[in-house]
Amino acid sequence: MGTADSWSERRPSVLPQPLTASFWRGASGGVVLAGVIVSALAGAFFQSGLGIVADVVLGGLAGGVAVAVFAVGTLLVLRLAKALPTHYVAALGGAIGAVLVAYNVNFYVPEQLFYPSLFVFLWVEALLAGTLWIVVTGGLKTASTGANVLILGLLVGALGVNVGGLWWLAKAGTVPDPVEAPLPPAESLPSLDAAHPAEKGDHGVQKLFYGSGTDLQRPAYGADVDVQTEPVDGSRILPEWEGFTADMREWYWGFGVERWPINGRVWMPDGEGPFPLVLVVHGNHSMGHYSDPGYAYLGELLASRGFIAVSVDENFLNGSWSGDFGGDEIPARAWLLLKHLERWRAWNRTEGNPFYQRVDMDNIALVGHSRGGEAVPLAARFNTLPAFPDDTNEAFDFGFSIKSLVAFAPTDYRYERRPHLSDINYLSLQGSYDIDERSFFGIRQYQRVSFSEGYDGFKAGLYVHRGNHGQFNSKWGSTDVGPPTSWLLNTGPLIEGDDQRQVAKVYVSAFLEATLRDRDEYRPLFRNHHTADDWLPETTFLHRFKSPDFRPIATFEEDLDVTTATIAESRVEARRFTEWQERDLPFRGERTQQNNAVVLGWDPAEAKEERVPSDSAARYSIALPEEAPTGNGSEAATLVFSLARMEREKNTDADTEDTTDRVEGGLGIHIQLVDGEGASVRVPLHQYGTIPSVLHTQYLKLRSLSERYGDTWEPTLQTHEIPLSDLAAQNPAFNIDDLQSIALVPDRRQGGRMALDDVGLRVAQ
Repeated sequence: MGTADSWSERRPSVLPQPLTASFWRGASGGVVLAGVIVSALAGAFFQSGLGIVADVVLGGLAGGVAVAVFAVGTLLVLRLAKALPTHYVAALGGAIGAVLVAYNVNFYVPEQLFYPSLFVFLWVEALLAGTLWIVVTGGLKTASTGANVLILGLLVGALGVNVGGLWWLAKAGTVPDPVEAPLPPAESLPSLDAAHPAEKGDHGVQKLFYGSGTDLQRPAYGADVDVQTEPVDGSRILPEWEGFTADMREWYWGFGVERWPINGRVWMPDGEGPFPLVLVVHGNHSMGHYSDPGYAYLGELLASRGFIAVSVDENFLNGSWSGDFGGDEIPARAWLLLKHLERWRAWNRTEGNPFYQRVDMDNIALVGHSRGGEAVPLAARFNTLPAFPDDTNEAFDFGFSIKSLVAFAPTDYRYERRPHLSDINYLSLQGSYDIDERSFFGIRQYQRVSFSEGYDGFKAGLYVHRGNHGQFNSKWGSTDVGPPTSWLLNTGPLIEGDDQRQVAKVYVSAFLEATLRDRDEYRPLFRNHHTADDWLPETTFLHRFKSPDFRPIATFEEDLDVTTATIAESRVEARRFTEWQERDLPFRGERTQQNNAVVLGWDPAEAKEERVPSDSAARYSIALPEEAPTGNGSEAATLVFSLARMEREKNTDADTEDTTDRVEGGLGIHIQLVDGEGASVRVPLHQYGTIPSVLHTQYLKLRSLSERYGDTWEPTLQTHEIPLSDLAAQNPAFNIDDLQSIALVPDRRQGGRMALDDVGLRVAQ
């Protein structure tokens, strides 16, 4: 074999030959150690179920084996290479192989960062270990002053790179600039006269567990369970439970697909009841890092306010080192919720259990997170079906009184069937810094909820800027992906976990009070989030709301003609816009919102004076037929529409000045109504709601790495309301009962771009 001695004779060196050999011995050990450490970390992230210590040890041992195998392979390939000491070349090749194995097993980082980092990491660790070995073995005593300076300089440099790299990985990231969003006057907001929904109620809370009684991993569902349940057979619901991944799950959990447990942790209010029932179900996460305890903050709050809250255990459907069902298990997540409700119905009817006659089975809500958020509306749809649509041999006979659904950061693409629901209350919450579900997919299901005439309910959405995916669950936390990618996440912008869960408590509690207990005093919260500014953390929100008394004028779903609206015999005009199109709004990635809106763009007026002449204003107007849907008593109606600010296309004219933020109220939009005699009224939109600047996100610490996740923003609509009585009061000559047109007029002292949707009137029934 080649030696360091022969190499040093052929290559000039600034170090004496013994120090050169000593350096390369240390460097060889350093790169081997680096490869083993990475493999041990990959083992720690593996979560095999054997425990963290065993995972680290096994990962390290696997890394050692990989180093040896790849070292031999490197020697065979490079046996004639004499450019470097043979043992170092072998060690380097082995370490590279071990790191590549770890990368492909469970040590993923973006490719554009991984390979440069691998190069720097191995060479820096080689420098660190080589120079440190010289120091430890006393080599500095025999070296010249120049050699000592070089050795110590390389040692300090390598230490500096390590410390700096660890500091960069540990830091949270970059805090963004605050979003400009002027507050509307308090007198223009709907009146909210209700008690704080996130404050604990008057009930004492009892905590119970029900489950199989045989759980191998958690005594609360095993020997210590309070109420034992019979398992259910899910083989028809999830035929994908098979092969190696199924074998590993059954080894870990101790049961197969034919004996899925019905496990739940219960927060029960003191008192006789009956109490409304709320089931909360988690989404996909590492199955060994149990998700169901993460909603205790909701369970305790709701129980204190007189709801029975249950966090449902479906951890056995979650991903693990042995595989992930990839969304094929969504129907199983939904079906299991209904099987839980079957148990509750039986308990409520049967003496001899702590739940007997304490459950209001006429008022049930389902709450889901992530894939659980996709499962919840699917469960509501399964609830009405006679059989499982994917295998009709599995008969359904549920028929529960499910009145309300809540989805935290839901998926809406895992299962091929998209449930359309009627006459059910729906609420979805989404964080803008959610790197797991990077778009507001809950708004798709929002669009698929419809109401019949006379139904007394509503649907709502809330977009939480700087919220993430995991903080809706106290156990998932601030990192939406596992390590090592989590080390790259830009978590600096995130609101605190307690603050994000405060948003969840306020909205879920108020929603359940309003929809399960008919506490209408909480509805204004969903119509305009500014009514609850004192209850919410300081960040930017966007809200959506629709109720059965909405009468559509323009939803942009009816045809391809941009000059017509939804209401018959209407006419649409748009002038002085550089962009006018109706389109399916995009998400930040490749998917779309499955919702059409009109997109309008305009350039700044050419006039440079302070006031732009009125005849140069951009104007989008809808001319109404004679019988407008204002109902009886037009002044009681409310003009409703949804608006999203959009980023303008890049302007190639360097002389064009962007004055976007210089006009009060964001886009400077005014709403104008005209009656049949030509009398008009006009009001600035910012008096009734904020129009925040485009909400940008940067998911990773390096902006260039974030590009793989799509655009930094996506159009997110917000619902606006303006009482017609407010408009009519501005001009006594205006006849609101003879409403002829509605127009949006943006201020052309600036350029802008917006999406407009769901223009209509909310009319008291």
